[in-house]
Amino acid sequence: MSEWQSPSGDNGSGLVAIATTQQSTDRQVSQAQAERAPAVRCWGVRGNFPSLERNQYHYGGHTTSIEIRLGDRRLIFDGGSGLCSLGQSLSQGQQPEGEPGPVDSEPESAQLFFTRTHWDRIQGFPFFLPAFEPNNHFDIYGPLAITGASIKQQLMDQMRRPYCAVSLKDMKAELTFQDIKSRDKLDLGDDIVVEVFNLCPLEPVLGYRITWGKWTLVYSTATELPENEHDWEELLAMAAHADLMIYGTADSDHDWRAEQHPLGEHFDSEAVDLDWQAGLHLAEQAKVKRLMVARHRPFCSDAWLAAFERAIEARFPNSELAREGQLVTLG
Repeated sequence: MSEWQSPSGDNGSGLVAIATTQQSTDRQVSQAQAERAPAVRCWGVRGNFPSLERNQYHYGGHTTSIEIRLGDRRLIFDGGSGLCSLGQSLSQGQQPEGEPGPVDSEPESAQLFFTRTHWDRIQGFPFFLPAFEPNNHFDIYGPLAITGASIKQQLMDQMRRPYCAVSLKDMKAELTFQDIKSRDKLDLGDDIVVEVFNLCPLEPVLGYRITWGKWTLVYSTATELPENEHDWEELLAMAAHADLMIYGTADSDHDWRAEQHPLGEHFDSEAVDLDWQAGLHLAEQAKVKRLMVARHRPFCSDAWLAAFERAIEARFPNSELAREGQLVTLG
């Protein structure tokens, strides 16, 4: 495996009562802490296109969509096919097992951020059920296309006939659209700030640093190898001291056009290519507390990914591969 180098170089009864009271207090404190800690739910973790063969059930097959709960607020990152499952859950008033927060039928609201508008990041949007309910509200953010098209125009285009049976006009929720770019800083209220940074030198491909009180999360799932020290330092600054970094590499046709797809059980250490080494080096140098690797190649089997996960953990112990349905509560 080639080595990657960065560009920069009393009588008992009373005691029982006291103990019982203390246990109750501890539970309340623990619950309060959980409610104030970020919760991350993975609804889709594949790249390129959905894939769910018989040997892919553990890690899942939906394309990328990640939900982050910050108290009562919901932020969604990317709208791959996993967004359909999230939408169904919200529309049915279901709270996934183990997730903090109330279950009710109140109108839904969220902020939805797109990395870019490659199909695997937007294909779930036309089927996001809460967007068809008139009392709901969604703020949608994303980069301009390389053609100059706005994020709204890009989402509309994939919903035009003859490609889609529904159009953006059919979505009755209140939708707002905002074009964003690298170095934008968004104050969402409730002590939530989102900083935007670019992941590609050739076109707008966005990463996000989310700060909520003392917590910092980084969503960077199309990361390209920096070509110079300045870009590397900027990436380091955005990842610095993150409590959780969700990381993925830039798209490559090698992910699905390889002559021998890694669908089988054999793991080749060479598959931990330079882009992944760069991600591990980034987590180490930026002193990231926890690393979650997402956007798995569509043909990778559970056995292959499990071996890959062990290889990554050997290098960065507090790391894991994202799994569809997985809930991570920080703290």
